Parts: sequence; structure tokens; C-alpha cells
Amino acid sequence: MSSQQSPTTVGHAQKRSATPSRDPLFTPGEVEATIHRASNSDRVVPLLEGNWEDSSRAYKSPEEAARALIFDLAWWCDYRYSQVREMAWQAGLGQFYNGEEIDDIVDVAHSVQDGDSYAYPV
Repeated sequence: MSSQQSPTTVGHAQKRSATPSRDPLFTPGEVEATIHRASNSDRVVPLLEGNWEDSSRAYKSPEEAARALIFDLAWWCDYRYSQVREMAWQAGLGQFYNGEEIDDIVDVAHSVQDGDSYAYPV
């Protein structure tokens, strides 16, 4: 371990290998179109459009709503970091979370949802 790397950084890199790092299965447009047709679209679409207060679920803060959207995007995008980050930033979530924080939320989502995803339901 170099003097530049902390144990946290090394652990973070090791944790990353637990979720898919493959290319996206769907384009952001395909993911968004599918979300619009989903049974929970009344909750997710407002978050995607930056209108967290219009969601059918009452979130306590925009940060809580942003985290919920990242969880949803992780599931829809099969936990692919780059695609979740891209779609999160397009939805304006960069004001709440940086790339590493988004990746951390994707890891938590992968763990909590036991790897279940839109592309590969368990």
C-alpha cells in the first residue's frame, strides 16, 4: 500500500469488485422510458425530473430523495457505476453526492437488494 492510499481507499476498491463493472445493458433513454412505464413511476419519475416533493412518497429532504433515486437507478441499471453516475448527474444529483458517494450508494443497494435487478431478477 502506498503512502497515498489509506486502508479505507484499499477497502473501497476491493468492495467495488463485488458489483458489475460491465458496459451498460440499456441506454439511459431506454432506462428512463422503462421507469416511466413502471408500476412505481409515480414515486420515481418526479425524482428523476428533480421534483422530489411531487413524488408519491414523502421524503424528508432532497438528499433523502436523491439517495432513493440512486437506489432505484442502481436496480434499473444492474448496478453499473458509470451508468448510475451519468443518470444521477443528469437528474441533478451532483449537488448532493459526488461520484464516489454515488458508487457507495450503489454498493449498498446491491447488498440490500441481494443483487436483484431489472436485467437479472433473482
